[in-house]
Amino acid sequence: MKKICIALLVLFCVSLPLTAQASKGKRGSDDGGGAVEFVDARGDVIGELKESHALIIGESDYINTQAWRRLPGVKEDVAALKKLFTEQGFNVETLENVNSINLENGIKNFLDKYAYNPDARIIVYFAGHGATLDLDGRKMGYIVPIDAPQARNSGDFLQKVIPMRQFETWATKYTSRHILFMFDSCFAGTVFRSQGATPPAISRLISQPVRQFITSGGENETVDDDSKFRKEFENALRNGAADSDKDGYITGTELGLYLYNQVSNYTNGEQNPRVEKLKDTNLDKGDFIFFVNTSQIGTSAAIVKIPDSQPQQGAKETPVSISTLEKETKEFFIGTWRADINYNENYDTYRITMTNNGRCTVTLTNDDAEQEGTGNWSWDSKTKRLKVNATFRNAKITYQRNIEWLSLVSFGEDNDYFYILGKPATAAPNNIRFTFYRE
Repeated sequence: MKKICIALLVLFCVSLPLTAQASKGKRGSDDGGGAVEFVDARGDVIGELKESHALIIGESDYINTQAWRRLPGVKEDVAALKKLFTEQGFNVETLENVNSINLENGIKNFLDKYAYNPDARIIVYFAGHGATLDLDGRKMGYIVPIDAPQARNSGDFLQKVIPMRQFETWATKYTSRHILFMFDSCFAGTVFRSQGATPPAISRLISQPVRQFITSGGENETVDDDSKFRKEFENALRNGAADSDKDGYITGTELGLYLYNQVSNYTNGEQNPRVEKLKDTNLDKGDFIFFVNTSQIGTSAAIVKIPDSQPQQGAKETPVSISTLEKETKEFFIGTWRADINYNENYDTYRITMTNNGRCTVTLTNDDAEQEGTGNWSWDSKTKRLKVNATFRNAKITYQRNIEWLSLVSFGEDNDYFYILGKPATAAPNNIRFTFYRE
């Protein structure tokens, strides 16, 4: 059984310190469950998150089976995620097979109960169907409760479903330091721009706010009800597989890039997760943080150490040099890069995220719209040539061609950048120079 699926993580972080210790939490206890203290290298407590709560929603037994197939795999998702979030120190609540009224009220009641606490971290996970409607040229995404009618009955349908924009509103309404929304459901359209650079020092990520999104795929991508995305999410946290720099933490960016690598590889590019941040300069500097060492979560003395190489809070961070990033190797290019170009009074921004499995996402943004393409990249260290191929679908920007770059690469001496020659996606008769800076 298959469904068209995008899982979306909304990560809201304003954070703290350098080391974390978790104290035991029980349902109904004073701390509300999952208290976490952040400790610096000297052992001093810098701050804390007093509560950790997760709501898991599973919609599987759909009533109108002619419109919405039942999803037996969702029941397995709920059980697996309850165990995973408990391991991460969360007090877990569940909603299963609820109608439209109880679905929205259940989410709102959960958030009203816990998400006004500024010292709490919150997760809401939805597994079930979703849908996309084209409303006067605007593609709008919705999550679908078990009692929803067919989507083509738009009036009745819109009265039952919850629009994705509602979750954006909830993300900004509530005040908990960390809020994460996850959706493993059919969905298209975005409310954010591409991001996804290799994570900087953990201290900076913790201290800055963010609204961050990870999707399990793109529009019209089909996935099995037996969710590879959920299974890789488990592996990422439980086994530390997404901790790319081995610092004891998994950032939202690390998680998104790991999921992209794994899921895209297993599905031969048919399902391509994305990592992005909200279009808000005040909410795109930080990163959500998970713990790798969860063996002592639930005790009063669990401590996860940050390596001594991480800068102390308030300390000036040393800029990353080209040599540190292994210039002229494949590893140098992994991450997200940005180029702003101007030709014939056209102003375009290109963001390209390259991952270690040879897949890439290219986002083109200008005054008209934002356009995304996916494809492949490779680096030939002998000839020093970079090759990037990406295909744009469902055109929003007038363009003449997909991305087909094959160019010698020149590297900056003092800054973290490189440049190539290539034809832009929008109209240009000749190659131009793209200078890409690491984001």
